[in-house]
Amino acid sequence: MIAVVCRDEGGRVLLVERSPSNLRFPGGLEPFVAGAVRAGESYERAAQREVLEELGLRVRARPVDRFRNLDSPTPHWMGLYECRIPAASVVPDAREVAQVSWRSVAEVRRLFGAGALTPESRAVLTRIAD
Repeated sequence: MIAVVCRDEGGRVLLVERSPSNLRFPGGLEPFVAGAVRAGESYERAAQREVLEELGLRVRARPVDRFRNLDSPTPHWMGLYECRIPAASVVPDAREVAQVSWRSVAEVRRLFGAGALTPESRAVLTRIAD
């Protein structure tokens, strides 16, 4: 699995509401886009592909960490990436993303503390800078 934290020019994080039809945390809020790494695909390529599929953007993803995600209902290896994107350029794919909003890292951390984000968000939030 990969997760990509997208930030705008001001450092805000893109908060993604998963589509209600999504198999993984339907309707859940996450501070990243995520997906599976295909057979033979690099983590970096998977990160770029997922941002393109979910948000309609070609990006250069910067690696942050690779770790065993034990916060998931099904523990797995996770490649964590970050990218910068212009805030107005996001075109969510409705099959995967219900809506998006831009939030400061502090706001995202408060939402997690209030129980509003998916369980996998904890592992990501502990690895990104404010």
